[in-house]
Amino acid sequence: MALAALGAAVWHLNGGDPYPGILAWWPCAASAVLLWSGEASVRGAPASWLSWRPLRYIGDLSYSLYLWHYAWLMLPLQRVHPISSPMARVIEVAGATVCAMVSYHLVENPIRHSQRLGRDGWATLLLLLVCVTLSWDSTFVVARLAHVA
Repeated sequence: MALAALGAAVWHLNGGDPYPGILAWWPCAASAVLLWSGEASVRGAPASWLSWRPLRYIGDLSYSLYLWHYAWLMLPLQRVHPISSPMARVIEVAGATVCAMVSYHLVENPIRHSQRLGRDGWATLLLLLVCVTLSWDSTFVVARLAHVA
């Protein structure tokens, strides 16, 4: 039932809907119910095939994909004359996926599994300050580029 509700949300929501907004409850609630009901699932049900290794890997990459999707999928749409070919969209999705994989394996996992950060509060604080500074600086760069174009 949750999978059907999620499919209906994908099928019915489109660019004309006020999204994100009140309609965001629909795919979010369906996803939550799908995840919540996963352990009690029977063989062949969505939880059994959602636990396949390739799909779990996509789940592991999901936060990285969330971080990279804006740069690859949304910023190109802000151009005066956005490229609208299907191949351009495939390249954008592939670029976001490759960047997500690289950042997941070379940045996120080493930080997540770092023994030094686990025991050295000053190193953790310094890393936090560097990340905040880079984030802040990148917002200024993107804002400036938006005014140039």
